[in-house]
Amino acid sequence: MIIIFVRFAFDTTADTFADSVLGAGVDASSGIVFCNQCNDVIYDYTLTKLFMETRILAEEKYSGLKVNSSKVSTKEPFKHWVPIEKDTAALAGAAAIPCQARRGLLNLGQTCFLNVVLQSFLHNPLLRNYYLADKHNPKSCKHETCTSCEMDKLFTEIYSGDTTPYGPISFLATSWQTSPDLAGYAQQDAHEFFMSALNAIHNTSRGSTNRFEHKTSDKSSTRKIDAPIRIPASICMAPYTTFALEDPEKTAQGIFPGPSGMFDYDLFAVINHEGNMDNGHYTNFARYQNEWCRFDDDKVTPSTLAACLNSPAYMCFYVKRYLDYKVDMRPTYVIARETEALREKEKERETEKECRGVSGKYLDQLKTYEDVKSDVRVVTIFA
Repeated sequence: MIIIFVRFAFDTTADTFADSVLGAGVDASSGIVFCNQCNDVIYDYTLTKLFMETRILAEEKYSGLKVNSSKVSTKEPFKHWVPIEKDTAALAGAAAIPCQARRGLLNLGQTCFLNVVLQSFLHNPLLRNYYLADKHNPKSCKHETCTSCEMDKLFTEIYSGDTTPYGPISFLATSWQTSPDLAGYAQQDAHEFFMSALNAIHNTSRGSTNRFEHKTSDKSSTRKIDAPIRIPASICMAPYTTFALEDPEKTAQGIFPGPSGMFDYDLFAVINHEGNMDNGHYTNFARYQNEWCRFDDDKVTPSTLAACLNSPAYMCFYVKRYLDYKVDMRPTYVIARETEALREKEKERETEKECRGVSGKYLDQLKTYEDVKSDVRVVTIFA
């Protein structure tokens, strides 16, 4: 079949596209191929590989992250995943799950502040990849009250394929135990809950996560700013780094150390608040790839970037466009797991030594008891 690559126009509908004479079309932003003859989206390994390789080449050209054979390479070479025999055996009989989550959360009694923060966590690509890759396994967790276990459970529920609204009851109960100040059914501040949940995730997860200190002052002096605020869809953070303070002249010229793309961040979620400081309602927008949705507790509706940018923003969430890491660097969660495994083996050895010591002491006591019995028997005979 001859495949003609075209980019979907923003005003193109499914009906007008179906009437087209094209054999197939592809969305250049996501690489999704639509077959006009099949009237459905199709998957092809060769096309997917070609799209990924082309996209990465374009990103390297823009961001300045080059892959070379030297030891100072700033980016690890891209390797397309090819399932080996072990992977094929593990995937055998596995049920396919959706690649994106659009599931509303039930309001458990003025818990809209919790729902919007959880939706922001769920649409964070770094958190999503961490928990869906089983980097935190509840079965091997040693914490009694674990926020990371609740996050793992939440991602499992949201990506289960069930579209009915989900009630995060256990997450709410865990947050009450970890943060007694937020306990109860009173309306809480979304930002305070976000900082509390973020620190709880940090304290109960393996590897390194960024932790932020948050100190609240006199709440009576705080007030809400209702004036419209423009928020960007993407932002370059280079002018706000220490590099800008060290060399203001180069900063004014737009010259920063390292690849230019390393300072770019993209908007992926926005939390909105309607009402005053003591009362109101939280909603939020969230993005998966280039598709936006609006979440109002259990109600989920399709939306656009323009609607998100024009909304009364209370909190904005950005993610780094290009991650910088050392070439062939071992992930921190792998190092943490290996370290914990060694620690567990050391504990087992210590326990085994203690058991041997107790066993030897018991045998010595038993031997002494047998000697005493023998002496008593001899005394009895001569008596």
